[in-house]
Amino acid sequence: MAMSAPVLTVAGLHQRFGATEVLRNVNLQAHAGERLALIGPNGAGKSTLFNAISGLLRPSAGDIRLHDRAIAAMPVHRRHQLGLARSFQISQLFAHLTVRDHLRCAACWPDGQGYRFWRLLGRQSALNARVDGWLERLALAARADDTAAELSYAEQRTLDIGMALASEAQVLLLDEPTAGMSRSETARFVPLLRDLTKGKTLLMVEHDMGVVFELADRIAVLVQGELLACDTPQAIRANPAVQRAYLGQAHGDHT
Repeated sequence: MAMSAPVLTVAGLHQRFGATEVLRNVNLQAHAGERLALIGPNGAGKSTLFNAISGLLRPSAGDIRLHDRAIAAMPVHRRHQLGLARSFQISQLFAHLTVRDHLRCAACWPDGQGYRFWRLLGRQSALNARVDGWLERLALAARADDTAAELSYAEQRTLDIGMALASEAQVLLLDEPTAGMSRSETARFVPLLRDLTKGKTLLMVEHDMGVVFELADRIAVLVQGELLACDTPQAIRANPAVQRAYLGQAHGDHT
């Protein structure tokens, strides 16, 4: 795909915990509308990098820019207001809140309302129309009035990602979106994810190499806190250094 100007830039990022350096001089760019997958063996620093980008960690050194605005020192909610949203490996849902109300809360952000629960959301026709649209796109319309606890695992993952999308974020960080799914659930979920994120900038951590090679425009390989390579799926598959460090031993990993 043709590369546009970078939407998300990580430059010279270091992350230390005491004397331990978990990330070392990581440089990475994600472009508008690009799907960029981040892979690497356990302990490579993938979650640490995600936490730094999303705002859960402040980098020890380096720069993170969103739409060319420095965000490394910004709190999570400010990054969200600028159009950056994250889903987690374990879905962050309220067990007794309905699917519809989860999406209502997320859809409040574009209107500048945030989580103002005292407003009578049920009377806001424009908001409800958007929520109905998302319920259809997420294939959750039949579950709209069920609670999150009543959903299957794959449906919970779909709702979690749907909340990020309903907030109208343009840059999405997805932490192992298919983790815990069966092969059949994954097979149904991946085309839905591709459709839902069309036009969005997507950075995802994913261990299922089938999902990575099916979805990603480029793949970044992180090994021992350093970026080993970042290229097209075809180039990454053929890269001897990547094969030695990770890909050969992980190709069958679907955890």
